[in-house]
Amino acid sequence: MWWERNSSILKRVGREVLGMSTGIGPRDKETWWWSNYVQENVKIKRNAKKKYNETGTEEDKETSRLAKKESKVAVAQSKQQALDNVYEDFDPKRVKRRFTRFIKEEIKRPKILATLSR
Repeated sequence: MWWERNSSILKRVGREVLGMSTGIGPRDKETWWWSNYVQENVKIKRNAKKKYNETGTEEDKETSRLAKKESKVAVAQSKQQALDNVYEDFDPKRVKRRFTRFIKEEIKRPKILATLSR
């Protein structure tokens, strides 16, 4: 009883002071692979959309639509290129070669350290 009354008061004061949230946080967008070209395209698209929202003219609507299309193409191309680069590093022969090199270096390291400490 006491807890229910006090918790409802705390919740009400919290809503009044802090406001209500929709419960949905910001979407986590993966932008690590965005090149400067993509960033510029996205900036142009955002500005065009903002301008269309302010004016509402057909000309700005068309400009916004074209900027959105160009931005989508740039994002898709850049993402594909970034993923190709990532997957290229996972070539089985390359991975085996790198791993073998790493193991050889790890085996040599104690010997080198032992000779240096003398």
